[in-house]
Amino acid sequence: VGRMVSHDFILMAFVADWEAVGHGLEDSWTSFGSRYGLWIFGALIAFVLIRGLLRAPRYRATEALEEGDRAALKERVESAEARTSGEIVVVVVEASDEHPEAAWKTAAATLLLGTLLLGGIDTGAGSLGFVGLQVLVAGLGYLLGRTLTDFRRSFVRESRATEVAEEQALQELQRLDLTSKAERTAVLLFVSIFEQRAVILADEKAHEAAGENAWIDSTAAILDALHTKGSPREVLRGALTAGIDSVGEVLATALPTTGAGSNKFEDSVDIRPR
Repeated sequence: VGRMVSHDFILMAFVADWEAVGHGLEDSWTSFGSRYGLWIFGALIAFVLIRGLLRAPRYRATEALEEGDRAALKERVESAEARTSGEIVVVVVEASDEHPEAAWKTAAATLLLGTLLLGGIDTGAGSLGFVGLQVLVAGLGYLLGRTLTDFRRSFVRESRATEVAEEQALQELQRLDLTSKAERTAVLLFVSIFEQRAVILADEKAHEAAGENAWIDSTAAILDALHTKGSPREVLRGALTAGIDSVGEVLATALPTTGAGSNKFEDSVDIRPR
């Protein structure tokens, strides 16, 4: 009996110690949150805000290039087409999709972070005040996701970015009616800035002449240039120049000029918000 009592006593003491440790950790975290949580949360929000504002220009294509840049790119297209019977059509959009789901993800992530850091704050209104605080935090996260392009981009899956860019490229192909000419030699060079994607679509004859994997290097050249450091103007101009030159080389080899071709599509670079 003495052993059983001793064992029960030890077990009860262990449980009590365990519960004491748990309450101690909870109290410590609550105390930490009440003292520093708001400051840490504010610092993180400020970092996201400042970073998003500083990086915003890299997602703008319509304002990035000057008239001289556009003229130079048009000349580049004309020069590339002079060596081939094919044609190059360049389209740039700032985004292929609005990605509304990404803004809800930013709200959820901000809510989770806010709950961890601000849970120890006494709002003075009990549970109702805590719920109100969570609503404000989630709303702040959603607002940041909607207004800060760079922040929203962090919550877009890469597979989703590829999917919407490819869908938009197909829509551009139809919008410009690039498959309507009898020659079937047009090539669309499509760049989506927000998704950081480049898609090259060739009409039937150009695709057959160039081969299945002909555009891999051209796409890689565009993406490499998009990921280089520099001003938005330098980056976009460099990416389009690399793409035009690479596609031009492929077409010059696959469909050399016959000297009798005519320009059926606009050589100017088409840049749009979406």
